[in-house]
Amino acid sequence: MKERIISLPEARRMLTRMPEQFSKECTAIVITRNNQPIMSIMPYETHQALLENIASLQTLLEIMAGKETGEASKPEKARAHRASWEEFQKEVGW
Repeated sequence: MKERIISLPEARRMLTRMPEQFSKECTAIVITRNNQPIMSIMPYETHQALLENIASLQTLLEIMAGKETGEASKPEKARAHRASWEEFQKEVGW
C-alpha cells in the first residue's frame, strides 16, 4: 500500500479534492503535524476491507485459542467455525 504524506494545513486546503487523489499508486494519505503522522485517510472500500480482515483474524485467533484450551473439541463450537482453507483465504483477503 503506497501512501502520500501531506501536512495538516495542506490537507485542509485539498480536503474537497482528496477523493481524486486516490489511485492504484496512492491508497492512503497520511496527514502530519510538525512532521509527525497524526492520521490517515483512505477510501471507504479500503477501510471496510481492513475491518473485515481484522474480524476474520480475530475469529481465527479465537478458534486457535479454543484449540489450545480444548474448547474447540466441543462439536457445536467446532461446527460454528468450520471453513475450508480457501474460504478462510478469501475472507481475510489473501
